[in-house]
Amino acid sequence: MPGHDATRTPWSDINLRDSLDDDGRIPSPNVSWWISPDIIPMQAEELSPEEQRRTWAEDAGRNVLAGVLNNIYVRGWNYKSTPQSGRVFLYWSDSALLTHPRDWKHQVLRTATGLTDYVQVSGGANDFVCSSEHFEWRPPSPMGTHPCLIARVVTEGHANPLPADEITSEEYARWVRENPGVCHRNVTVVPTTRQEHLVDTGFTNPDPVHTRYRFVIAARQLPVGTAVQACCDDPHLRQAWSVSRPEAELFTSQPVMLPPRFKGKLRVETRLPRGARVAPGASLNIKFYRVAAQGESPIIDRYGQSPAAIGFDGEPGEVDLFLGNYALRFA
Repeated sequence: MPGHDATRTPWSDINLRDSLDDDGRIPSPNVSWWISPDIIPMQAEELSPEEQRRTWAEDAGRNVLAGVLNNIYVRGWNYKSTPQSGRVFLYWSDSALLTHPRDWKHQVLRTATGLTDYVQVSGGANDFVCSSEHFEWRPPSPMGTHPCLIARVVTEGHANPLPADEITSEEYARWVRENPGVCHRNVTVVPTTRQEHLVDTGFTNPDPVHTRYRFVIAARQLPVGTAVQACCDDPHLRQAWSVSRPEAELFTSQPVMLPPRFKGKLRVETRLPRGARVAPGASLNIKFYRVAAQGESPIIDRYGQSPAAIGFDGEPGEVDLFLGNYALRFA
């Protein structure tokens, strides 16, 4: 495949990409693991293996339609020097900034035939892999919800089990970044022409101790006059905050201290000006970070970023470990 350098990675099995620039290296060089182009929602249309290959360098996926069956395809790349095949499982999760496996491991989708909960993918040495089969999914929630799809491939050489229920935030981040056999894709249930958009997305502290986290909201190309407000549903976290001048593509961040094993929801409401025209690419990104310090652990040192590198002002010595994101697209 042009532009695909199979010599840059020690991985020797099927890779499901986190994003278009994912080349299979371990650890993944990407922090944008919620936009996998290898999970391809096609609404009611079919996507042949030839089309899956032809669109390898692009995101061919579409928004998900509410109330109807949607066809979902999964593809990947075989980094072995011999032909390879595997079973791909596809799960769905409610909207969450940290999609903990214990919350979705039993929510596995079935194929269009209804006979299995996996599709068989195969391909040649150092080559594209896919299947002519697809999954079917009728979103359980109406328009305005923002679930996530998670794909996992199992091969003869890599059983690729799901992690234990009680993993910490650091272990979760490591599992995502160091597992080429897993990918995520956030989807939006559409269409909608509303001026008001409401996102309820879950978040959790999987750690056994009080832990500090940070929400970051970034607006992109929203019309002048757009209002964005966020708040948490827990009584101790209900202080609301707003994104000032979202048309300026500014970041706003809010630190929170979460109790052990805490689960909550973040509500973000976006109101577009009446009659405003929304530019292509207009979006709102909601990001979730574990707040830490340099030297706290090997995982923090490897994957943590300074607030300045992310785009906002943090505290002296702060390092932020990215855990999850939801991107709301308006056009």
